[in-house]
Amino acid sequence: MKNLLVLLTLVEIVLLVVVLAGFLIALVATLRELSKTVESIGGGVRAVGRHSERVGPTLRTVNEALEDAVNAVGTGTGNRTPARSSSALPPHE
Repeated sequence: MKNLLVLLTLVEIVLLVVVLAGFLIALVATLRELSKTVESIGGGVRAVGRHSERVGPTLRTVNEALEDAVNAVGTGTGNRTPARSSSALPPHE
């Protein structure tokens, strides 16, 4: 009887190790797949960064023109707060 219990315990331990090894193998496979996906997303983000570098100087010019327009409207009517700018005029009272 004692030998049977020892044998069943050993079988149970072996089965537990096999099941845990299977879960670990599945986890490794999932992590590798996830790594490829993250790498692909990183490539897309780098591409967007390269493409948007060209837009920066143009947007600065557009933003400056818009700030000037907001400042002109704000100082002309007294109802608007001037936009943040180093060349912003003081509010008209």
